[in-house]
Amino acid sequence: MKLIYILSKDGEPLMPTKRKAAVRKWLKNNEAKIVSHRPFTIQFLKETETNTQPINLGIDAGYAH
Repeated sequence: MKLIYILSKDGEPLMPTKRKAAVRKWLKNNEAKIVSHRPFTIQFLKETETNTQPINLGIDAGYAH
């Protein structure tokens, strides 16, 4: 399942989501706008909470040396 990236009203990154129905609702109600299609990114048009969680990136090369 692909993630939908989210920006705050000020352009700060928020936590991505997989909740496509919620994103459709935000877009339909003019609470958000599409910023980019690849990767799919939306930006809120109203003030929101900016609580984010720490994220770790792990890369698996797929083979042993």
